[in-house]
Amino acid sequence: MDNKVLFIPAGKFQNDAILYAKKMGLFTIAVDGDKNAVGSESADKFYNIDINNKFQILNIAKKYNVNAVLSICSDVTSEIVSYLVEELNLHGTNMELAKNFKDKYYYYSLFDNNSVKVPYFFKPNELDKKNLHSQFHIIKPSMGSGSRGVKKVSCLKAFDFKNYSKKYLKKNEEIIIQQYVNGKEITVDGFVLNGKFHLLAYSEEKNDNIKNQNFSYELIFSPSWFNEKHKLQISKNCSKIIELIGYKNGPVHFEFILDEPDFYLIDFSMRGGGFDVFTKIIKLCSGYDILKNYINLSLNLDVEIPSDISYNPVTLNFIYSEKNGVVNNLKEPLIKNYLGKYYFSFLTKLNSVVKIPDSGRDRIAYFICFGDNQEENKQIKEEILRNTLIEVLNEPI
Repeated sequence: MDNKVLFIPAGKFQNDAILYAKKMGLFTIAVDGDKNAVGSESADKFYNIDINNKFQILNIAKKYNVNAVLSICSDVTSEIVSYLVEELNLHGTNMELAKNFKDKYYYYSLFDNNSVKVPYFFKPNELDKKNLHSQFHIIKPSMGSGSRGVKKVSCLKAFDFKNYSKKYLKKNEEIIIQQYVNGKEITVDGFVLNGKFHLLAYSEEKNDNIKNQNFSYELIFSPSWFNEKHKLQISKNCSKIIELIGYKNGPVHFEFILDEPDFYLIDFSMRGGGFDVFTKIIKLCSGYDILKNYINLSLNLDVEIPSDISYNPVTLNFIYSEKNGVVNNLKEPLIKNYLGKYYFSFLTKLNSVVKIPDSGRDRIAYFICFGDNQEENKQIKEEILRNTLIEVLNEPI
């Protein structure tokens, strides 16, 4: 009988993995709270269930006698997946790891106490006791990844923490205040096999500093300035973290600030990067088929060890609205000279309300360029931006 794989959730950024599993000859079951989730059409069986309803999902997993449970690029589902893995005695991350490493206070403290560089950090109720060494600080939620609620502030004592909590915090979250480190933002994606870290992709993350925005507009993978010394240092840092937490197998995603000569860890997740980093970009960069190998790992099948990594040039770009309003017209670019060297996708639909961005969650489109070199990627990017049509009208009050 075919192996059966359960995917949670089944959205846009999980769909490639569902389709890939089907190509591998696997029977796919998907669960998502959105009945219109993209993966609902792709999976062999789909269930419209709230992803927090762990007992109902467990019953589905038992019904099909699934051989693996997978979450692709999602922090939200890490705990439910680890719960199912433990209950069904499958291969994957245990609940203790999944829970602890969603909490920045937990892992910042652990890393800081074990000589892994992190920015200094504290809670708002400790503000009066702190002798601050930095002009700027970063305020963000204590759990989850991404740019939700990330604010760069110059005067902490004047900041409205109460309003911020109401607007950005989810259940059981706290505010974390951390030192602002002025340097290059670096993302790192890798694969851990038998406790050994393998570096598969790295990028420089660029923000719009003119607008003082702390969320990405572009990720430049394999930037030319990132040399062998940087690779060795970042691999050493990641390996130390992996050994420290006892993580044995699976994808990992890190975010660092490089303030020469030091790398400061600012984010860590036991998952692959989002926005097709895990499902498309890692293979484009490294040549390593991480989707196939992650699925096989979860099924306790043979996994290829990454070797001969090339670190090819790729860019990931995001488009945001320049105004508040309603989307009146959308048209994807068609760049004939570069067909087969880019991937474009809208994240919004006609008649959707969009706004001037407050975080990365306000992206309205993204695209990936994978030309022969960074200069060609820059040319493709410029062509795409010139030929993408996004009309926003009727600014709402």
